Amino acid sequence: MIYNNDNFFILLFIFLALSILLVLLRFLFLNKLRRVILKSKNDFDNLFVELAGNFSWIALSTFSLFLAIEFSGIEGRYRNTTERVLFIIIAFFFTRALVKIIHYVFKRVLISQKERTEDYDPTMLKVLRRLVGGLVWVVALLFILENYGYDVSTIVGGLGIAGIAVAFGLQSILEDIFSFFTIYFDKPFQIGDFIVVDKDMGTVKKIGLKSTRVKTMKGHDLILSNKQLTQARINNYHSMTRRRVQFEIGVKYGTAESKLEKIPKIVEKIVMNIENAEFGRTHLKELGSYGLIFEIVFYVNSGNYELYMDIRQKVNFEILKNFEKEKIEIALPLAAPTIVQ
Repeated sequence: MIYNNDNFFILLFIFLALSILLVLLRFLFLNKLRRVILKSKNDFDNLFVELAGNFSWIALSTFSLFLAIEFSGIEGRYRNTTERVLFIIIAFFFTRALVKIIHYVFKRVLISQKERTEDYDPTMLKVLRRLVGGLVWVVALLFILENYGYDVSTIVGGLGIAGIAVAFGLQSILEDIFSFFTIYFDKPFQIGDFIVVDKDMGTVKKIGLKSTRVKTMKGHDLILSNKQLTQARINNYHSMTRRRVQFEIGVKYGTAESKLEKIPKIVEKIVMNIENAEFGRTHLKELGSYGLIFEIVFYVNSGNYELYMDIRQKVNFEILKNFEKEKIEIALPLAAPTIVQ
């Protein structure tokens, strides 16, 4: 190894000079590039700025140190170490730039698909983007190891055996991932759909690899595993354009027949005066044990759950108001007799 004080000062001078020069040139170049891009409407220029800015001061400083060692005449361990570090840094920044290009391509495809159809589900494309990006990083790591003299084929074989062992340990996670693909291709629901799963209901906000996020009517997020969703009975109201409402009202015995005959007309008028509501029928269904039972059917011409509940509430309020006006009393179920022992 050739090393003395003169070599060291020469190395330090060249390193500092080159570092400052390269960082300054990078700064001037990026500023000039940004000013040019501000006048352009093509978002490809923004990608070019990101790629140019990808070479940080760390990469430039390492490159400056490598050149300084070359020109200063220092040999041996210092040079070998710097070359190895420089190789890793170049591989890292090159891989990161490649991943950014891949993300840009996926982004353009996603925008193109959205322009073609409004209900396009981007979930699968986003997952593929992550998988491809992860694969690029794995390949880059194997490339670095191979250049350091490691037998990559042995490592890959070992990873294959280890992967089988890990797969058994991560069985539940893998089941959720496979369930994600089932959900994507079978499409029992998509982002934005209103679904009911068992006793839970809400709007699908995100479909991930392991779980699906649902925004409930109460406002909180409900996290459901994909495996659970593929095994559950799901009611999807996205395609529903009309809801049928059926309920019963009990009227007290002793109510005048003239008033009873008014009830169907009262209910029909109420429903017909409400927007997005369509009257079905009203019938005196049966002579119940506690009152005269009227069955009412009407339709809500929308699949929106909140609108459906708003209309039901309005109908109920109007029935109470009109019954009070006509002095029609609603019958309540008879209380169970109290047994005195």
